[in-house]
Amino acid sequence: MSAGDDDRGAAFVRAGLLGAFLVSGMCGLVHEVAWTRLLRRVLGNGTDAITIVLCVFMAGLAIGSFLFGRALLRRRPPLLVFAGLEAVVGLYCLALPAIVAAGSPLYGAWYQGSTSDVGFTVARLTFAALVLAVPALLMGGTLPVLSRFVAGAGVGLGRTAGTLYATNTFGAVLGASLGAFLFVPTFGVTGAIRVAAGLNLLVAALAVVLHRRSVAAETTEPDRGAAAAAPAGDGSDGASARSSRARPVVLIGYGVSGAAALVYEIGWTRALSLLVGSSVYAFGLMLTAFVLGLALGSLVAARAADRIERPFVWLAGLQLGIAAAGLAVVPLFDALPFRVTGWLAAARDSFWQVQAVTFGLFLLVMLVPTLLMGAMFPFASRVAGDGADAGRTVGTVYAANTFGAIVGAAAAGFALVPWLGVRGALLAAVVTNLAVFALFAESAGTAWPRRRTVAAGGLAVGLLLVALSPSWDPSRTATGAFANARRLPAAVAASPAQLARSAAQAEIVFHEDGRDTTVTVLERPDGERILSVNGKPDASSREDLSTQLLLGHVPMLLHEAPRDVLVIGLASGITLAATAKHDATSLQCAEIAPSVIRACRMFAEANDHVLDDERVEVLTTDGRNHLRFTDRTYDVVISEPSNPWIAGIGDLFTLEFFRIVSDRLTDGGVACIWVETYNIDEESLRSVARTFLEVFPDGALWNIGPFDFELVGVKGGIEVDASALEARAGAPAVAADLGRIGIGSTAELLARQVCGPEALRRFADGAPLHTDDNALLEFRAPRILFRNRGELDLLQTLEEARSPTYDWLSGPGADALRDEVATAVVAERRRRGAEIHLFRAAALGADSTPAAAERMREELRKAAALAPDHPDLVAQLEEGMAQATEYERQGRTPDAVTTYRRLLSVFPDDPRPANDLAWLLATHPNERFRNGEEAVRLAEKAVAVTGGDSPNELDTLAAAYAEAGRFREARETISKAIARAREDGNPRAVTEFEAHRETIRRGEAIRAGAP
Repeated sequence: MSAGDDDRGAAFVRAGLLGAFLVSGMCGLVHEVAWTRLLRRVLGNGTDAITIVLCVFMAGLAIGSFLFGRALLRRRPPLLVFAGLEAVVGLYCLALPAIVAAGSPLYGAWYQGSTSDVGFTVARLTFAALVLAVPALLMGGTLPVLSRFVAGAGVGLGRTAGTLYATNTFGAVLGASLGAFLFVPTFGVTGAIRVAAGLNLLVAALAVVLHRRSVAAETTEPDRGAAAAAPAGDGSDGASARSSRARPVVLIGYGVSGAAALVYEIGWTRALSLLVGSSVYAFGLMLTAFVLGLALGSLVAARAADRIERPFVWLAGLQLGIAAAGLAVVPLFDALPFRVTGWLAAARDSFWQVQAVTFGLFLLVMLVPTLLMGAMFPFASRVAGDGADAGRTVGTVYAANTFGAIVGAAAAGFALVPWLGVRGALLAAVVTNLAVFALFAESAGTAWPRRRTVAAGGLAVGLLLVALSPSWDPSRTATGAFANARRLPAAVAASPAQLARSAAQAEIVFHEDGRDTTVTVLERPDGERILSVNGKPDASSREDLSTQLLLGHVPMLLHEAPRDVLVIGLASGITLAATAKHDATSLQCAEIAPSVIRACRMFAEANDHVLDDERVEVLTTDGRNHLRFTDRTYDVVISEPSNPWIAGIGDLFTLEFFRIVSDRLTDGGVACIWVETYNIDEESLRSVARTFLEVFPDGALWNIGPFDFELVGVKGGIEVDASALEARAGAPAVAADLGRIGIGSTAELLARQVCGPEALRRFADGAPLHTDDNALLEFRAPRILFRNRGELDLLQTLEEARSPTYDWLSGPGADALRDEVATAVVAERRRRGAEIHLFRAAALGADSTPAAAERMREELRKAAALAPDHPDLVAQLEEGMAQATEYERQGRTPDAVTTYRRLLSVFPDDPRPANDLAWLLATHPNERFRNGEEAVRLAEKAVAVTGGDSPNELDTLAAAYAEAGRFREARETISKAIARAREDGNPRAVTEFEAHRETIRRGEAIRAGAP
């Protein structure tokens, strides 16, 4: 074989090896994401459970890296060892879903037997370790094994470590992005695992081929087990770098740096989720941005690490750079929210544009510090080289950093964020980097004569800047840039000044960066309180009242004697309070976030101090996890989670969850599932409905709020005694609650049912089942989050599908109640039809064009024709009348006339705008605004609407007749007005009208402002 063939063969092996390791990194990230999704079904979706899974996974990587780097299989050909590791990982992962399923009963036994939080945590930790130990250990071994091979080919240690780490991390970049946007949405969780496992097996096969080519390409096989360590530097720094102190110092420092890196990642994730939301895509892009910076940093540094003469100086400089970049980022989170609102609003018509803006924001925050973090690895590997083989060095360095990351993840999740808040945790990471900088600077030895001065000065200046770092204003950071971008007109969203003024109107009465979430309670000037979780409004004391109350009352009323009740999700506590109005003996509420429980106290007046009810027990746990593994049963289970576009929430809408609910219900037990229409599309809602009907075939859909619905099903079928139902609904506490939201009778409550089982089945026909595995809702809902116009079409579709059934009413009073309900359903159809037109009008109000304004008035006219007494229409009329009156007071007569005409076009059957405009046209002192004939037409209309009995309208008609020169009719009409005023006992009006009569008798028209 010629030298050229040898070179080509070696190049092929190197290229193939890097390609294989790239794919291996991609598979590793896909597996990590899929494993987390698998295990959260067993361990729960809380931060503690996710942190445990993450720590167990990283511990496996660290231990595997350490073991395979030092002794394990060191005498075997590295490429064959790598092939074996990839093959076993692939085969094990193929079996992993079955392993998790088989182990779930064991975890259930631990769950039921745990008597303390410590025991529960140990159970979770043990289960995660048993499941993930094998693949995590093997994955951890791949980097040191390949490092032995590459370094054995004569590549310097720094370049070896940096290049391989960068390649594997670039693979993780692909895994993070493709896993979120392609693999799981397309193939499901199990399918994604199978695809990744299949790629693991292909990588194993490629490694075997590469091993054979590498053997064939070399006439003399080099000692792959020996280190080809690059020089540590010149004599000035080499002594220091290879001293007995250098290796432990760099391992300790790099480990501590790894802890800081995980604190940054968790802190940035929490802070950024307040800006862009917590969707699965946002988390995927956050992870992509983070690992992209690591990969780029390692790749760049790999080319220089072996040539740098004073690597310890560079290590110290990198740590100082990380601290500086990390500190510089902190104020951005207070400065960016109102800017981000405009950016997202400008991109909201396109899912991909929103993702581009989101990713750009993540890079703005993460790229510089993560570049520096990634550059640490080749330098640390080069300095830690002690003459042993490259695999041992790389494995040890990687293990040290990963063990540090475990500490950082645990510290951030369980201590730093809850104790110091997100900002405090980020500053703690900055201080940690400063400390490592000082450690590395001190260890630079004689190569840096002024090291102590620089270390002390850098540390002092850094700590001073940390102390001076500006605080965050929760009214900016926690008000949900993404939520405002979705709901506000583009012009408002693009104005930071307007957003700041709006935010300043609300007072923050509670704010806490909790272990799981950032929770804020705002109080508006009118006294309404709003609960926001991670920047997204989740409950309120007034606007969401109907939804919150009916979520509690409907299922409780449909059960003949509910005793044991479980509510999943606490929020404002109003739903739990509604259940407490009934004769239940045990009311449990599963709330995953402790901060929400504390915030609920701020709604004590709205929720009737429900947390002080002796029947109430609030469980700080994942509701689904509790239901799956508890041995208790319930008469009523109510699920009111946050929106399904948020990562993890979709698990409360799947077939598996509905089956869990059914399993924990007593015979005749009622399941109630909140669903929305404003953040999902028709296909998603149909999927959830079909899935619910699979478990509760007699399920029905009820409307409980403007855009809120609930699916209600009864285990074993539903039959309700009509008389008993009316008695329960008429109980004073229940009736008072229903009266607060405009429901005055049992019939009006039952009219809120939209679709009975058959109609719901027709609506859902052909939709795919929503399962844990396909996670349809979690990946579909964020795609339409900012496209908020389709929700009105969905409401219209549901109205067209409306077909309630009440054949489940039984007993002597059933027929009479059905007759009442039939009448109430007609009124409910009109009410909901009017609401939809009102929503369309509100959507058009953001468009200032004349065409949009006319379409808006047309929608309002349709709403007024259906339900003129709708509260929103009444409020609009009152507001318009007040505005027109104010224009008159200011002398802005043309504006007043325009306002009256607009009101007339929308409310043609209301006498007030017609009467007031007629008075203005008949009595205005300025001749150019008077029009007697039109005034007569308007006044006659107002009198006709009021039946000719209203003295005020008669007085206006008299003035109009006078202005038109019809004095005989004016005299007759004013006399009627005086007579009506006397009958009403209104002497002040009598006096005023008699003065008008005298003016008319003189043959003069009435003028406004005249005595």
